[in-house]
Amino acid sequence: MTAPPVGVVLYGPPASGKNTITAAMHRHDPRFRLLPKLKVGAGRADGY
Repeated sequence: MTAPPVGVVLYGPPASGKNTITAAMHRHDPRFRLLPKLKVGAGRADGY
């Protein structure tokens, strides 16, 4: 039996450091990576 996939979800307001934390985690362990963001609602769409 194999272990199920494990993930970490970083949640917070814009400019709270989620991308910075993800980059640091990826440098420590390449299995951590930024997945495409989901866009909900109107407004700025850059980075989605």
